[in-house]
Order: sequence, then C-alpha cells, then structure tokens
Amino acid sequence: AQQVIDIVPKFSYFLPNAFTPNGDGKNDVYMGKGYFQYISNFEMNIYNRWGERIYTNNSPSDSWNGRKNNTGERCQAGVYVVVVRFSGPRGEKQEIKGFATIVY
Repeated sequence: AQQVIDIVPKFSYFLPNAFTPNGDGKNDVYMGKGYFQYISNFEMNIYNRWGERIYTNNSPSDSWNGRKNNTGERCQAGVYVVVVRFSGPRGEKQEIKGFATIVY
C-alpha cells in the first residue's frame, strides 16, 4: 500500500489597526504579526490620505515608527492605508489591505 501525503507549510500574517508612536516603550511601532517563515517577495506600503507613499519595506520583521520613511518628520495622528503583498509557500500571491491609525 502506498499513500501520497501533501504537507502544506503553514503561514499567517495579521495587521494591527492602531499604534502609539509616542516613545513610551509600549506599542511604539507598526508591524504585522504572525508566522511568516515561508513568505517570500514581501512588500509593505503605507500611504497617507492624499495617496503619498510614506513608508515601504521588504521584510515582514521590519516596522514603521510613525515617521515619513522612518527618518523624516513625525506623521500626524490619523488613519493611514496599508497594503501588503507577498507570495505564499507555493508561490501563490497574497494581498492584505488595512488601516493603521496613529494615536498620540
């Protein structure tokens, strides 16, 4: 007897909806959470309400500190659009859209 077993690697990626980049050491950066060992071709973009891209990264373990491109001026409190694209363990393309709210 012979049986083929197909084991699909597990991955998950979740986006929070708010953070407080006020320097108190609690919830100061914005980054996704999950199990992303098998994720490839990762890209996260964050846009302000005028459609200007204010942050981008290519690693699921990088985070946004609430400043333009992580080095510029501090962004205003408010809602920002987040778009994450990546490939799953078998190359299937995934896209997650959400909102990041800055609260001071």
